[in-house]
Amino acid sequence: MSTMPEWATPTRRAQLVRLWKRYGNLCLQGHQVCPELSHYLEATTRVAYRAVEKKVNERLVWVNEPVKLTQVEELDAYGQALRDTRSEWKAQDRSQRVGELDAERGRMHQVTGEAQGRYGSRFDPVARERFLLSRPEWYPRGVGVNPITHKAVAHVRVAGAMFHLFVDVDHVLEGASKNARHKARRYGKSPQSVKDACDAAVADWKRRKRLA
Repeated sequence: MSTMPEWATPTRRAQLVRLWKRYGNLCLQGHQVCPELSHYLEATTRVAYRAVEKKVNERLVWVNEPVKLTQVEELDAYGQALRDTRSEWKAQDRSQRVGELDAERGRMHQVTGEAQGRYGSRFDPVARERFLLSRPEWYPRGVGVNPITHKAVAHVRVAGAMFHLFVDVDHVLEGASKNARHKARRYGKSPQSVKDACDAAVADWKRRKRLA
């Protein structure tokens, strides 16, 4: 199983290389291999609350009083760019997951014509059955390399569940052309043999989980 984080897609890992070429070995002031240690310190301020005892209307009560806290972090220009970029990627992934779930619910509850509910409801068992029959068994996330075994793996999400599977497809890509392997790992364009391997892996997972 791959230990790469979910946000580290092949395209984004290539973007990290470009980030390093631009910000590598730079301090926060933009100096190359800077000897000034203060140029590697970033101070951030946040507001916290502490409970204090105050006298209100001749009575002692506990109230929350805001306090400003300053935190100093040691990092370079690449670390700062990586942190900001990674936060943006995670936000994009969260929005994408919410959008996918909303679209899936919308397709499940979309009722038209003869499938309209008896009392005008938006949900109907007939529409749900149609949706489940037309829905794919899994959604692709990308093809990458396992950092431990250095073998190709495909990342897929099981439809109708929040389970993610990492399928070993190294033996499948060995028989593919060099161009097909490059497209699969860099752009996520998987050949049919990889899709067949994912179909078999998802079917086996459902059979073991007794979901099929």
